[in-house]
Amino acid sequence: MAADPPPLFTLLQLIDEMALAPAPRRGRPCVYADRLILKGLLVMIVRQLPTVGSLLAVVAEPTAEMAQVCAALTDAQGRFPSRRTWERRLDRIVDDLPALIKVLGAYLLTLLQPWPRGGRAVAIDSTDRKSVV
Repeated sequence: MAADPPPLFTLLQLIDEMALAPAPRRGRPCVYADRLILKGLLVMIVRQLPTVGSLLAVVAEPTAEMAQVCAALTDAQGRFPSRRTWERRLDRIVDDLPALIKVLGAYLLTLLQPWPRGGRAVAIDSTDRKSVV
């Protein structure tokens, strides 16, 4: 019996399957796709990694799960982004996060279809708001 893939790897595969519109950028074209950087961000969120250095350390762990994750974080030519590339691109992806979260949420809703089974959903924004005084 074949073992199911780890949940983290399954989430990374979902990012590969969902439709992402390329964000318009000025300047030199990016070597690594936004989708790859988004997958790195997802690993950081799921594993609760505060820095890019911790992401690189976790991905370098000699486990079967991390070997799959490392393979998912390489581009078509087998290249893995450097620490500095991760830092720059993660800083830039912050502006696109609301749109990316919306696309991922819509994709998961169409994939899981929780409503036919009597499911309920609530959307909660946990962003801190400054009180206006």
